[in-house]
Amino acid sequence: MIDRDDKMIVKYKMFAIYHDGGLTAKFLEKKTNLVILRPINPNAEIQIIDLNENPQPIVGRIIGAWKYL
Repeated sequence: MIDRDDKMIVKYKMFAIYHDGGLTAKFLEKKTNLVILRPINPNAEIQIIDLNENPQPIVGRIIGAWKYL
């Protein structure tokens, strides 16, 4: 579940982001006009979004998930 009203970047919270034509879930950091996307897997690459090129990439904070068994 995504809270589309909660787009304030908070450390250790996961967010849904539009990136490279799709939706992804990442931890975020903001530096000036950049958003740094940190994956759950520490071995995966960090990605960077330039807010001058993509001014509103954040969909919202991820607040839950469920799985059907």
